[in-house]
Amino acid sequence: MQNGDEPVVTAAAATSHPGANDLGPSNRKSGGPRIPAPPPSAPIPLIAVGTSAPANADAEDFSRRIGNWGTAARDIGDRWEVVGPDLLRRRLPWTVSTGGGRSMRVVSILCLDSGQSGQILQRAGVSAPDLLLIGQIPTSSGPKLALRATDLKVSLDTADRAQTSQMRLQACFGRIASGFPAVESALLAEALASGEGRGMAVEAIRLALAGDWESVAITEGLFVAPDSGFNRWFLEEVEQRRRSGRPPPRLPYRSRRRDEPSGAPDAGATLGFQAHLEPITARDFLGSLAGWPEAAVVAKCDRIDLAMVDIAVAERCWRVGNGLRGALLAISRRLFLPPTEHLDASGNPRDVVSVLRQVSSRHSGTSEALIEAVSTALEARRARWDAEATLLAFPVPYATWAQRFEEARRDGYAGEGASLVDEVAEMLAPEGTDQPPASEQEDAARRLMARSTRTAHREAHQRHRERVLAEARILIEAGVDETGMIAQLETRRDEWSSHVMDDAGVFARPSTS
Repeated sequence: MQNGDEPVVTAAAATSHPGANDLGPSNRKSGGPRIPAPPPSAPIPLIAVGTSAPANADAEDFSRRIGNWGTAARDIGDRWEVVGPDLLRRRLPWTVSTGGGRSMRVVSILCLDSGQSGQILQRAGVSAPDLLLIGQIPTSSGPKLALRATDLKVSLDTADRAQTSQMRLQACFGRIASGFPAVESALLAEALASGEGRGMAVEAIRLALAGDWESVAITEGLFVAPDSGFNRWFLEEVEQRRRSGRPPPRLPYRSRRRDEPSGAPDAGATLGFQAHLEPITARDFLGSLAGWPEAAVVAKCDRIDLAMVDIAVAERCWRVGNGLRGALLAISRRLFLPPTEHLDASGNPRDVVSVLRQVSSRHSGTSEALIEAVSTALEARRARWDAEATLLAFPVPYATWAQRFEEARRDGYAGEGASLVDEVAEMLAPEGTDQPPASEQEDAARRLMARSTRTAHREAHQRHRERVLAEARILIEAGVDETGMIAQLETRRDEWSSHVMDDAGVFARPSTS
């Protein structure tokens, strides 16, 4: 590779990517191969996560941000959804608190948000918890069947009490019963296969689908997370602040939900929530994930043993390792080529540990020095990534292109003796229907035309990307280095601007079909 600015990191990383010169098949629908966004800059100040206490919220926040250089958030969440249910099933029959001195005896655990049922519900936009606990609660008249919505959270600061609310679970069963027979069958089949508690599980599912909430109760929801120092600290903070009325803790990293007012605290943290912390070792949890070998390099820099520290600290080392891995793979990608695959030809995580060890050996100190070295290499690439993004971006302002498109479209309809707005308005109100007032017809017609303009603009942008990527392919095959490639492509800007304006006229022609 000929990146030039970071020879130590890039040259070694490139050797693990034999397909670096293959741009891959062009996809007209997507405008060519996917060009990934570059990793964000490293957060400041840098933190040695291995030497930070388990309850250190700044270290937690920092590790998540570095993890975003890779796939840490997705990988760890997916992993907990796999191992969490198995750990809980080993406890069955399991007596778990429901708050207020009450408890529930759980005999069966079903998965609602995975498998065939989860896929169907997700496609239909039906909100379902990760797990459904089934069992009994004591009442004055004897044991009563009960259901409990349960969500799996790696970090409890991301818990939202609404996710496991009784009303949401009741609504979920209502939606399933009203229009999802395949989900009904899947739930009943899973209940039948749930072991010793199958009889109780099947009966509870049938009652819930029938809406018989007198015969089956829904208890307060539950969150299940790894038993880590950070999660224990967070629960203690929530409880103390609930009692004192102080605002709940919030990590800066956490993104506010779209429906959450600015400055609003989390409902779960404000009111408190039920949580269960499940013990698991760092290796059992994270050892099979990409980034675990890199976590060992991070831990070595900070002079800690991943098997001996709190799992919260080991998890942060893994997040940083996963992020550093992602950064090295990003650096190894040549301009105008798809992302470097995270898996090699045999399906195993691509090896970048040797590169990380080289960088570590050249920058002695804690993991801060390692992160800083990789961050420096990222920043050395950023100007080229920015140039790549600029060349792939649409070369003229949207308003300029839309004006040309609309002018060409009006010209195309002018010979037929009717304005385009009239044409569209007539299509919106066919003969024989009650037509809305003319002004409403025209407004609706203009909105439809605007959508058509945006659609045509997306197609024009895809065509522009294909032109740029095709020219880049020629330069790559000719052996032109990145500096020369950017310079040559930038000389074509005026030509491409002219092409996209010509595309406006082509896309505006009336269809003859």
